[in-house]
Amino acid sequence: MIVAKPFEAALELEKNIAMPMILINSFGVALFINIINNIKDDLNKIAAFNAYRALNITKKHQVI
Repeated sequence: MIVAKPFEAALELEKNIAMPMILINSFGVALFINIINNIKDDLNKIAAFNAYRALNITKKHQVI
């Protein structure tokens, strides 16, 4: 902005695009966080299922 000529035109352009840019970037961040949370949930489900399978195997082969 400092080196833009004319300064007034650059300031007006910044005023026009600032809010849409902030909103779209916020939406992108929320989407990215949602994707990361979904991946974490899926990995937890896989880990829980594998633990369940391992416990079932030990129950079947348990010596009493």
